[in-house]
Amino acid sequence: MASSADRQNNSGLLTSIKTIAGVIKGLFMPSTPPLPIDKVTLRTGVVWREGLSKSDLWADIQTTKSKMGIPIGPLPSGARNIDNIVEKIRVDKTIEALMTKAKVEVVIPEGAIFVRIKGITSGGMAVEGVGSNTTPIAGIAQGQGIIR
Repeated sequence: MASSADRQNNSGLLTSIKTIAGVIKGLFMPSTPPLPIDKVTLRTGVVWREGLSKSDLWADIQTTKSKMGIPIGPLPSGARNIDNIVEKIRVDKTIEALMTKAKVEVVIPEGAIFVRIKGITSGGMAVEGVGSNTTPIAGIAQGQGIIR
């Protein structure tokens, strides 16, 4: 059974670790929100992307490690390669964080929204028209957004 002194020492250690973790987190999380990105800058990212895949990312990392001469198979003793397991966890947690915590900013380029209308006025005349957005439209996704 732990003595009172041992519990007090462990409590102080945990408090120190929490303090250090808080300082480190503060370095990476700005206290003020980032400035908005202008529409032209956002538009540079308007290319088709295939989406995020945990397994593809992990496979790419393994391929790169192999090309660099880093062993990716079982250890010479036949034991599992712990580095591969840690890498898989790292990839899974990174993708999970992106999908649950990332802020999604979107832009719709000019001409991407096209509308065609047809109708009849109250006087019985036929009405027809077309239109599209003439400038880029930027915004921030509400809710969770869609990250794939």
